[in-house]
Amino acid sequence: QGVSLRQRAWPLHELMVRSQREGADVVWGV
Repeated sequence: QGVSLRQRAWPLHELMVRSQREGADVVWGV
């Protein structure tokens, strides 16, 4: 194991922040 939830969720967090910064919507289930 050794992979924390924070490390696993970080790419998703980065995606949300980046799309929010660019004024784009985060589309789920594409």
